[in-house]
Amino acid sequence: MDWWSCAYCDAPFGPKVVCEIDHVIPLAGGGAHELWNLAPACRACNLGKSDRPAEVWLTSLAGPAGD
Repeated sequence: MDWWSCAYCDAPFGPKVVCEIDHVIPLAGGGAHELWNLAPACRACNLGKSDRPAEVWLTSLAGPAGD
């Protein structure tokens, strides 16, 4: 992972895609406000993920198993 693109969709940051910092494990879910729990995210991914753990959110994007 680098800090020049979204950790989730790989959109490159620039004038049209602003970097936001996401908590991979949300604070509401017991995650820490520490470097190991932070990821660069575009606004669309950060809002879409909301307060779900990254693993749960990414799995939900793939749809039901077998699709």
